Amino acid sequence: MLKGLKFVTDVTRPTGSGKAADPLGAAKKKIRDNWKVQQAACGTVAKGRPAMKPDGKALRTNFFQSGGKWYVTLRLGNTRILADGKSDTIEAGATIDDVKQTFVTLIKHLDSGALDEPIQKALDEIKARPRGKRKPKA
Repeated sequence: MLKGLKFVTDVTRPTGSGKAADPLGAAKKKIRDNWKVQQAACGTVAKGRPAMKPDGKALRTNFFQSGGKWYVTLRLGNTRILADGKSDTIEAGATIDDVKQTFVTLIKHLDSGALDEPIQKALDEIKARPRGKRKPKA
């Protein structure tokens, strides 16, 4: 039976790579990539054009203007990242260039690990959501 093969039971298997093995790392990559796209979109918004993704589709921006000031929201998909534990919104400044600089600063904080805890909380919130089909209302 299966001659020439050596079966073992006491071997340590390597852990996988990617999203399943490191969900925090995968989330940070997704956030970093999104912030770079958002940063690039600031230039098109400054020219009065709608923000677009690199593939030409409309971009859902993570920044907005209200009362003469620009704000940036921190999100992982649709989930808020409460960086200070209370809010997902950062006041960026009076110009779109301030928004661009805010994304530069956020990426530095993301790479330094300063946002790891709030991102992990957002991941935990996502994981805790019920999955599957919703039960019909009675």
